[in-house]
Amino acid sequence: MKTILFSILGLCELVLAAGCAHESSTPATNMPPANIEQPPAATQTQFTAAMPVAYDHAALTRAYNGFGLRLFRTLQGARPTHNTFISPISIATALAMTYNGARNETAQAMAQTLNVPGMAREQFNQLNSAVLQSLAGADPSVDLTIANALWARADIPFVPAFLSEVRAAYRAELANVDFLAPGTCARINQWVEAATRNRIQDLIKPQDLHDDTLLILINAIYFKGKWEKTFERAATQNLPFTCADGTVRQHPLMEQSGTYQYYHDDTVQIVRLPYGTGRLSMRVILPARGSNVAAVLAKLDEAQWRAWEDALASKEGTIKLPRFKMEYEAELSAPLAALGMGIAFDRERADFSGMATIRERICISAVRHKSFVEVNEEGTEAAAATAVVMMRVTAAMPMERFMMVCDRPFVFAICDDDTGMVLFLGSVQQPQ
Repeated sequence: MKTILFSILGLCELVLAAGCAHESSTPATNMPPANIEQPPAATQTQFTAAMPVAYDHAALTRAYNGFGLRLFRTLQGARPTHNTFISPISIATALAMTYNGARNETAQAMAQTLNVPGMAREQFNQLNSAVLQSLAGADPSVDLTIANALWARADIPFVPAFLSEVRAAYRAELANVDFLAPGTCARINQWVEAATRNRIQDLIKPQDLHDDTLLILINAIYFKGKWEKTFERAATQNLPFTCADGTVRQHPLMEQSGTYQYYHDDTVQIVRLPYGTGRLSMRVILPARGSNVAAVLAKLDEAQWRAWEDALASKEGTIKLPRFKMEYEAELSAPLAALGMGIAFDRERADFSGMATIRERICISAVRHKSFVEVNEEGTEAAAATAVVMMRVTAAMPMERFMMVCDRPFVFAICDDDTGMVLFLGSVQQPQ
């Protein structure tokens, strides 16, 4: 599925380049967190295009692109013959909100993983805010919306500065909830469904909600855009498609010709397919015959991505692209740990003391990501959601199970547990 995989990668990167945010019928209030019982159903605070963008967010774009490419390579490498589809901006935004509560070595590890080491937290938040704001109204003919939410345990003293920073920079809705109450899991998932036009369902799992769950930070993103030049359905043909495992199957391939931004070398062909008025677009990266997705991913870092972007030039040609639809789901704790932020999941070392003032340690217990994409002759619909689940560490670490087989002589004792006195003591040499 080579073309499919890189169509997906191109879409992940273009999402980072542009978009807008959900409209809000009931925007976030200025009430203290304790007064907010639950979030409005499917409402998100809007980033308005009229607001001035005061910061150059190119550095953050490069950082998140690099992060997304590394994560994608990790996920694809784990299942090399399977489809992979993520939203780097969704994952990065959810982690960025979480980063505001990280301190010391944990904060350093998260900053390193997100490719922003040395960046002041205030600047980091301002750049994130500028990016989300820039995404608003990018193309009125394309629907691209982003929503953030915090679901907080009502009886936990969260640090006011943490909540205010996240709400201000990320326009995050805040809800104080009882994670053990019936219906809480469904209510959170309903918010995600509404934010993604019902494309992402059951993001949060029942096992995520327990007595030690403190906070869930969620980002949701939705995209729907028509091609600037639609593919004619009459031109779509069933043609052989060679899958990653070597099998060949007949599959509908769309076709169109025209003038495109295009690049090729000995390893890849790349074409830019614009949506709407042209600000939003897909990159299709096709490995050369004799190469494969793994070989391309091996050298695809942020610098290579920028080099390819700079090399695109106007050229006439024909593109044949599979029609496809897929859903993807992953728990990202292990991949993110592999990228350098394992300490954030460590029950004995994680430091999120900037998040809440409690006696127990706080760590990330899960990072859940789900996505959906459909590409056809008319355009593309895609959605994704990312949830970072925070928990306090109260229970003892699970102990390794043992096995004891008394199939040989043994000693036994009967004791008084109050005094510690051994009342009876014996051995079994030949059981009767």
